[in-house]
Amino acid sequence: MNSTATGEKLRHVLRSIMDETGVEGMIVFTMDGFPVASEIRATGEMLEELFSAIGAGLASLAENTLKNIGMLPLSRLTIESPRGNILLEKANQEIGIMALAGPSIPLGIMRVAIQKASTEIDRILGREQT
Repeated sequence: MNSTATGEKLRHVLRSIMDETGVEGMIVFTMDGFPVASEIRATGEMLEELFSAIGAGLASLAENTLKNIGMLPLSRLTIESPRGNILLEKANQEIGIMALAGPSIPLGIMRVAIQKASTEIDRILGREQT
């Protein structure tokens, strides 16, 4: 499977989950900080690259902190603000997922969105490698 087809399949999954849940953006990124696929309602390639780099950096910092206090592994990282929330989760050792939502979307809905995305990403990327 080529990377263009894989990227389109991932974007389709992200769009479906966003439509289902009301989440405003989802980014799939490598733990090195490179974007794999994204759907962000406030579009822009630079935004995708920025969030990918931020997501990888936050995951790395959180994992290092958890390692230092004996609380590994990292399950999920939540950032809450009055204007919205960001939820970050590692799909596997190489891939992370970030969901962005306004304050009206409950964190539980965001968790469901991330879990669905993680399952679908594993399925799509797993098929690509076989």
